Amino acid sequence: MHKGQLKSWEDDKGFGFIQCNDLKQDTFIHISTLKAMSRKPKVGDFIYFEVETQVNGKSRACLLYTSPSP
Repeated sequence: MHKGQLKSWEDDKGFGFIQCNDLKQDTFIHISTLKAMSRKPKVGDFIYFEVETQVNGKSRACLLYTSPSP
């Protein structure tokens, strides 16, 4: 499992990117993976996640949970 911080979030589009020091590039995250959250994600939130490769070859965050930013 990786730990990263939400670097950007497009609320109107429902996606963003997680920055993680142990991965080479930022990881895509979609609002559908955050169904259990009681609030919308905010830039700076810490996110614990796994990375899955989609059929189109792109990677995205999955199996995650969040920790609010301080």
